[in-house]
Amino acid sequence: MMSFSKSETSCLGQSREPEESRDIAGYRPLLLLSYGRLAEHMVHYGKANPKRAVIIEMYKRGLPSKKISSLLGSPIRTVQNAIKRFKELGTNADRRGRGRKHTVVVPRMIKTVRELIRRNPRRSMRKMARNLGIGRTSVRKIVRKKLNLRSFRMRTAHFLNDRMKVIRWQRCKELLKRFAGDTHLSIIFKDDKIFTLDPVLNSQSDRILSRTLFEAFLKGKIVARTEHPKTVMVW
Repeated sequence: MMSFSKSETSCLGQSREPEESRDIAGYRPLLLLSYGRLAEHMVHYGKANPKRAVIIEMYKRGLPSKKISSLLGSPIRTVQNAIKRFKELGTNADRRGRGRKHTVVVPRMIKTVRELIRRNPRRSMRKMARNLGIGRTSVRKIVRKKLNLRSFRMRTAHFLNDRMKVIRWQRCKELLKRFAGDTHLSIIFKDDKIFTLDPVLNSQSDRILSRTLFEAFLKGKIVARTEHPKTVMVW
């Protein structure tokens, strides 16, 4: 029968924590900090690999590639590529020109739309899209985001030339001079309205219920209208 020493018995009775778990526990504060940087990275660089920010942060802290790979559970090649890329660019942002290339919103099309608008600012974006053979969304993107233009609704207003502006300015000065002593407080403003005494007829909704046409005439089917009706003024 095998016998164990006291020290060996105590070692057998204790549950030994795996070495990998102890390593992760030791780097837990760094992992929390790195995942905080990951959240910032996802806000600013949404297209890039989300683990890249964590890898670079651990690399800045002096961790070797193999240790970063084991802590994050990422392939060693991914870690090495992220570190190599950071050494080349010095930043975590995407490379210039990454992603799908533009096929419609290109400099040539932007220049064409700018020239069309310069010739006729009232030109419709829908008609431009139809004439150029591109989508309306692309035209709106060029107009709003590339040319920084806004669409303003046209309105009607009273015509004023330079002569009319001078006359109005002079009259305003005279009115201010006339009422400088608060004499306008004793002025009463009124309005008047002329009403005609002819009966009002709504040909669309006014009706007469009757058995026969003759009876309808007797009940007032015909409303007489005069050339110069009597009037009354109310003020």
